[in-house]
Amino acid sequence: MSRVAVAPTKGSLITIKEELSLAVKAHELLERKREVLINELMRYIHELREAQQKFYEKFLAGLKHFRIARARLGEEKTNLVMDFPVTENEFSILHRSVMGVHILELSIEKPAAQPMPGFAESAPELDEAYHAFQEALGLLGDYVTRIGSVWRLASEVKKTQRRVNALETIFIPRYEGLRDFIQAVLEENEREEFFRQKRVKNKLARGKGK
Repeated sequence: MSRVAVAPTKGSLITIKEELSLAVKAHELLERKREVLINELMRYIHELREAQQKFYEKFLAGLKHFRIARARLGEEKTNLVMDFPVTENEFSILHRSVMGVHILELSIEKPAAQPMPGFAESAPELDEAYHAFQEALGLLGDYVTRIGSVWRLASEVKKTQRRVNALETIFIPRYEGLRDFIQAVLEENEREEFFRQKRVKNKLARGKGK
């Protein structure tokens, strides 16, 4: 919208003021949305770090026990011991919305299980590794949920910030400029009309005095 495209009329002034009011309200709403999203993002980042640490601790513990077991049993026997059918994971996906941002929450309710061999055919470290990996798999849902949530919220914060910036630097100043321009033109027209009417009155007064 440019000054050339807008006729400096009272109707245009009313329209510009309405659009300016809407832009200001939109700016206020987007600022509140941005604040809520940033607070939620900070919370998810904190939870992500905790979930990541818990998952890594269990996974690395399982990996450590598995390496020890493989060293004791040998790679061939370890592979043979681990060659059992594995059940499927049982999980659920919940949906929630944060200021319009769609977030999925993955919960692994029952991790995949694998029958373990007897003690004579295995090693205690392999059993320790199995239980550690089971716990790590149970924690994986929370970890993955936090990663996806942080990514979605961060993207929405950037998008909201761009809209706030556009309103602050482009649309609101443009409407304010148009409003001021039209008001100035209308005020100038009113002054010219006032002086014109005054001249007409003076001319009529002089004509009556002759």
